[in-house]
Amino acid sequence: MYILIINPFSSTQYLAESIKKLGFHTIALYTVNCADMESYYIPDKSWFDKTLFLNSKLTDILNAVKDYKISYVLNGSEGSVLLSDQVARVLTPELSNDPLTAGFRTDKFLMHKALSDFNLKHMELQKFVIGRDNIAAENFKSLSFPCFVKPLVGASSHGIAKINSYSELADFFNNIDKNKLTQALKIYREKANTELVYLICEFIDGEEYLIDTFSCKGIHYVSSVQRYVKKLVNGKPIYRYLEIEENQSILQILEDYINKVLTATGMDNGFAHSEVFIKDRLPVLIEINSRISGALGLCNKIATLSGMPTQPELLVAVLKNTQVQKQTIQPKINVRGLVLFNFSTQSLPDLAISLSKCKTVFEIKQIKPVGFKHCTLPVAVAEAVAFIICTSTDLELLNYEIFQILLQDERGWA
Repeated sequence: MYILIINPFSSTQYLAESIKKLGFHTIALYTVNCADMESYYIPDKSWFDKTLFLNSKLTDILNAVKDYKISYVLNGSEGSVLLSDQVARVLTPELSNDPLTAGFRTDKFLMHKALSDFNLKHMELQKFVIGRDNIAAENFKSLSFPCFVKPLVGASSHGIAKINSYSELADFFNNIDKNKLTQALKIYREKANTELVYLICEFIDGEEYLIDTFSCKGIHYVSSVQRYVKKLVNGKPIYRYLEIEENQSILQILEDYINKVLTATGMDNGFAHSEVFIKDRLPVLIEINSRISGALGLCNKIATLSGMPTQPELLVAVLKNTQVQKQTIQPKINVRGLVLFNFSTQSLPDLAISLSKCKTVFEIKQIKPVGFKHCTLPVAVAEAVAFIICTSTDLELLNYEIFQILLQDERGWA
C-alpha cells in the first residue's frame, strides 16, 4: 500500500522515514522545480520508494500513479492544498477534502471568514495588495495600532512584522522588496504570477500555541499541543523554544476550539499544523497549515519524547484501524525544542562541538554549514541555523543549560 504525498517540503525526511517505519510505502510527487529551492527544502530521492516530477495537470498525475494502490493522499506544502484535494477526490474519495473548500485552508482571509460564518472567534483582517493599493488611503490611516502584517499565502514567518503606528505601516509597504519576498514565498503559492497580497491583522498579545492534528472523515485527532516561548531580540519577537502544554484546562479549551476550526474550514482529512493565540482563556486562530508540522520533524519528535502520538502514527493507526495510546514516560522527562539563529556577525561553528559539554542536549539538526553568516539580521523561522532538542529529568539543569545556549546564540558563538 502506498501513501502519495504531493510536494512534500515540510519535515520531508522525517515524514518519509516515519511512514516507512510504520509499514507503508511512499510516493513523492513534485509539481514544482526543486533545483533552486533553499537547501532547507530540497528533497532527497532516496527518502521515498518512488519520486515523480510532473506538471500539475490532474490527468497526467492520475496516469502516473494508476498502477499503484494508493491508500491515502497527503498534502505536503502550503502551495498544494487545492491540487492535493483534487487528486484525493479521484483516488481516495472517502478520504478527501472538498476542493471547493481549499481556499479556507490556504487563503488566510477566507480562513477567518469561514470562522466568522461559524460564529467562531477570529481575527479582524484587512487586505493590502502590493503595487495596487495605496497606503495613503483613508481606510489604512484609520487602522488600530499596534497591528500585525503577513503575506496572505505564506509560511515560516516570511515577510511578517509587528507595526506600531501608521508611519511604520507606510514605511513597511513603501520599502518592501517585492522580488525578494516573491522568491521566498514561491513554494507556498499555487499560482506564482498572482498578485502579492498582505493581511493587516489585529494584534493579539497572548500566549501562542501550535496544535498538530490528523483528521480522517471529519474526526480530528490531536497529536500534541505545544507552547511557543518568544523573546524580543533586536526589537523583534523571535521564537526561542517549544514545550508541551500540560495544563489540562488550557488543553481542553484549545482542543475544543481547534476541532470546531478544522470542521469550519473543511479540513476533513489530512495533517494540520495550526497556530492559535489564547488570552484570558479565549482562543483565536492565527492560521492553519494543511500539512505535517515543520522544523525538520521537531514538533513530532517532541511529541514522541513526551509520550504522545505523532501525526504519522495517527495516520497509520487510522488506516490500519488500530489505536495509538499516549505512552507513560517514567520518570517524567522534560522536553524542549530550541530554535537557533546565530544573531551575531560571527561565523556559525559546528554546534555539535560547541554544545558537547551540555548534558541536556538530545539532538542537534544543524541546517546552515560551519562558517555561515547572515546577510541581514534573522527574523523568520526559515532563517534558523539549527533546531535542537533538550531533555532532562532535572528541570533546574534543563532551564540553566537552555538559558546558556540561547544566550550564546544571541551574543555569538565565540
